[in-house]
Amino acid sequence: MQTFGADLIHRPLTAADAPAWAELTAATQKVDPGGEEYSASELAEELAVPGFDPATDSLGVFRGDTLVAIGLVHRKPTGEPELRYRLDGAVHPDHRRGGIGTALLRWQRDRTRRMHRDSGSALPGFVYASRHHGDADHEKILTVAGMEPVRWFFDMTCDLTAPLVTAPVPEGLRFADHAVSADEAVRLAYVETFGDHWGSPQADPDYWQHNFVGSGIFRRDLSRLAYDGDQIAGYVLCFRGERDRDDQGRERVWLGDIGVRRPWRRRGVAAALIADVLARCAAAGFPRAALGVDADNPTGALGVYQRAGFEVVHRWVSHGEQLPAPARPTTG
Repeated sequence: MQTFGADLIHRPLTAADAPAWAELTAATQKVDPGGEEYSASELAEELAVPGFDPATDSLGVFRGDTLVAIGLVHRKPTGEPELRYRLDGAVHPDHRRGGIGTALLRWQRDRTRRMHRDSGSALPGFVYASRHHGDADHEKILTVAGMEPVRWFFDMTCDLTAPLVTAPVPEGLRFADHAVSADEAVRLAYVETFGDHWGSPQADPDYWQHNFVGSGIFRRDLSRLAYDGDQIAGYVLCFRGERDRDDQGRERVWLGDIGVRRPWRRRGVAAALIADVLARCAAAGFPRAALGVDADNPTGALGVYQRAGFEVVHRWVSHGEQLPAPARPTTG
């Protein structure tokens, strides 16, 4: 049993809580560097992710009818030889430093251990949670719990009102819009290109449909594909939340996933695709474009993005801890 305080109640989240959750994100976005505000429909979609059960994997903390904190545990499908669990959470700025965040993390870690124990897998596990690098309070909560820094990430932004970098389409390739008929081919290309990337999901068709091409924030009209004959060589997938703005309140679009398959790497495909997409985003009226990148990305993506006109605006740290493989039942 977790202790949140005598005047607080806690229970699993439901889709009916999405408007209150949206209000919580609006409050945190105003004070947290790199924070994002989401709409109720986007958060209801979050509760319906395949493999996620809000009845067991989410918790809302309420003071009266007001949602003051949330915690979620997601098991992430990966191709790595371990099971991965992502912890997400938020506490309303007016209710911080009262022990709610610590109690939420305790619940999340307990839930993760139960999930891992009941997984039926013989693999070890890994639990992680991310924080802004300047969030000392969150850092303390995670480190006191024994979760140490393991990975660093950058948010980058590009000013679309300034002259944009141009790059030629590599010889033999053509660029095309992201047609619905290409969805499965792009999924397979994504699985291939991100197979060696830390923490990337092993996206099966259901996961791909819900979180990528079927998501309410997917911008098919801005996404682009690179073809060599009838084969996909690379892609840029764009996403735009209903309330997505940067720290200065400027609208932005995210280049959420950028990939080039191995046979076409080091030929300028990524640079040309990014230049093409940024021009389309600018023409659509967006003043800013953003993306996230792993500081240890093995393909050298950080340099590609910097040359395309992006600069780092926020740094994030993932804290993690290992879980041993579940004990196998003994036989008599």
